Amino acid sequence: MYQKIRITVVSLVVMSVCILSSVMTLSYFTDTDGTTNSFKVGHAASTLSIFKDDAGESPFVADEYTLEHGMDIPFYLEAKNTGNIPVYQRFRIVIPADLTGLITLETPSTNKYTVTQSANVYYIVSTGVLAVNETTEHWPTVAIHIGNIPSDMSPYECSDTTDNNCILGLNVYSDVIQTTGFASVEDAFTNLDNNN
Repeated sequence: MYQKIRITVVSLVVMSVCILSSVMTLSYFTDTDGTTNSFKVGHAASTLSIFKDDAGESPFVADEYTLEHGMDIPFYLEAKNTGNIPVYQRFRIVIPADLTGLITLETPSTNKYTVTQSANVYYIVSTGVLAVNETTEHWPTVAIHIGNIPSDMSPYECSDTTDNNCILGLNVYSDVIQTTGFASVEDAFTNLDNNN
């Protein structure tokens, strides 16, 4: 029975989604036949950090837990705007489809983020703008919630089942997109998703 098993919960895959901003062209016309065009290119980028404590001192990488039914494993998401333009920012957490019966997420209730779910993907979207070099707070706190652990783990994706160890993986991303040219954060990410 796998009611209590030793499991390594994720080397979280850390990725940043970067896109170039729109090129803005300013034309200055004189009363001669010449024109001068000035181009400014913006770059949207972020770095993602994941911690297992609120202080942001303990990275969440390949941590081992003895799992029990109904337990919550907290982790703290942090993103920094490393580009040169203001951005909208979201966290995207993808649970492998075969693990959706075992892993769900406990997400925060806050007016600074909206949380939606589509199948096995959770979207945590900032309602505000992340300025250049600004870092989100060490929240939202998201807990990995373990449901009823089946007596037979074989239907689930386990890359290592030696000595009752099972590696459960989930992927976490920080997506950023320029604020310029979009009426709202919803429009911005709808555009990003439709073009990927």
